[in-house]
Amino acid sequence: MPTCAACAAEAEKLLRCGACQSVWYCNAKCQQAGWKQHKSECKELKATKIRANMQAAAAELEAADAMRVLVQTDRIIITRCADPDDSVYMQIGPQPGINAWLQANQVQCWCGDVGTCESPEDAMFVVTAFAPSQLRKLRQPRTELELSDCTRERGSLESSPISAFGLRLRVTATPMIGQVSIGLKEVAPDPAAPLTAIAGTAVRATVFLVAGEAADRLALPPPMSTGTYAGEPRANAGMKVWCGVGESDDIVCADLASMPRVPLEALLSSPYVAQQPPLHLRAAAAAAAPPPHGEASKASASSQGEASASSQGEASASSQSASSQGEASATSQGEALASSQSASSQSASSQSAASVAEPLVAIGVMLERAGTSANTDEFEAHSIRAYLHRQHAVRCPEAAVPPFARSLVDDPRAIVAMQAVAGDSIRVAWMHDVAGG
Repeated sequence: MPTCAACAAEAEKLLRCGACQSVWYCNAKCQQAGWKQHKSECKELKATKIRANMQAAAAELEAADAMRVLVQTDRIIITRCADPDDSVYMQIGPQPGINAWLQANQVQCWCGDVGTCESPEDAMFVVTAFAPSQLRKLRQPRTELELSDCTRERGSLESSPISAFGLRLRVTATPMIGQVSIGLKEVAPDPAAPLTAIAGTAVRATVFLVAGEAADRLALPPPMSTGTYAGEPRANAGMKVWCGVGESDDIVCADLASMPRVPLEALLSSPYVAQQPPLHLRAAAAAAAPPPHGEASKASASSQGEASASSQGEASASSQSASSQGEASATSQGEALASSQSASSQSASSQSAASVAEPLVAIGVMLERAGTSANTDEFEAHSIRAYLHRQHAVRCPEAAVPPFARSLVDDPRAIVAMQAVAGDSIRVAWMHDVAGG
């Protein structure tokens, strides 16, 4: 039975520190009383648990023989892993010789190449859309500890497949700690290529958000509101060699509450071309959407924990049965207000897609073919270039957004420019819950 760290009372249902998830309190008052003593150990307890989760994940991959070394040179180490949940991803680690290689080959960051593809066969622009209520229903990590725990179930939204350059890709949106991670996932052929595959197509992907009542503007993904990089501009573009393995690649993480919304009817009008929206977008479901996983239980205890979090930083309290709430709330007040306003304006009897009141988040993705890989040397070269922009953005935050992408923000002719890239009409692909279809 847990014991309150402040008053030593024992009870079955106490509140737990949301940051380290190792210390218990009767209520917010006890937490505040014990914070001075707990503050010094809280950060280290959390770091210890995160390290333990990462070590457990690495051990699980090793035991399952689910990791392969693709390239190991004095310049770079590239590995590919297959997680127990069937997700496949690649990791790149620079080595001491990488700077000499970059200098000898006069390799520069590829961000200046974004938007320069002249052939329509080498570039395309698509839009994928989801309702915020869809995302809020998904299981999602609420703390850094949960984020590091690979055994926890997580939800994700995926678009219908997009055919590009001989590949089939899905746009993904994954909620985590109140943010949304936007990325791409390859639809592997049947049979899929082995984990060791290095032959493939290099693709640059640049992420925008569609904005405006007429969905006629482009915006950048807003900065994260929590975490190490809160408030800082983040790179909205990435590059990857897709090899038919079914890999996933995260491109940008942004704050859900700050993302612009567009009306559904705007995406059903020219220059957009879309199939009939699925039922989960056509139904007036915003008001009926359940809260995020775990948020409904112990509402009063949660509100005490969150109020404490605002005054004590990371040391928030959550109920034992809903311990995943500690550090972050999935919705800001602004987003909750928007959802409430949307729900109040909907007509339950309407069957028309244009009558849906809940506005959508529309993700615009420009894809550009950047080359091909037929052997290990080409795969290594493309992978080093892909890694280069990440480091460029860290060293020079102003370079995080490619110049071409920055030039389109709030440009009234941005959609016209993307329409030319897309080939007259812009395809809209609706997003759905991976589990729910």
